[in-house]
Amino acid sequence: MHVRKRSYTNTTNFTLRCGVCPIGVIGQKDAVEHAQATGPVNFQEYRWHKSTFFVVLSHLFKKVNEVRS
Repeated sequence: MHVRKRSYTNTTNFTLRCGVCPIGVIGQKDAVEHAQATGPVNFQEYRWHKSTFFVVLSHLFKKVNEVRS
């Protein structure tokens, strides 16, 4: 008997990459903000890799600095 595993995507914490810009975002909120600021709406979900970790980390630092100013 095959038991079907139900899965869902947590849209608060999933990682996305813009298909137009070389930027990674975390969550639906960041994706919407990026799309409103730049125009692209082509996002792909991706998994964490060491090489993309630093792209997302730099984006987060940028966000923190924006909030602080």
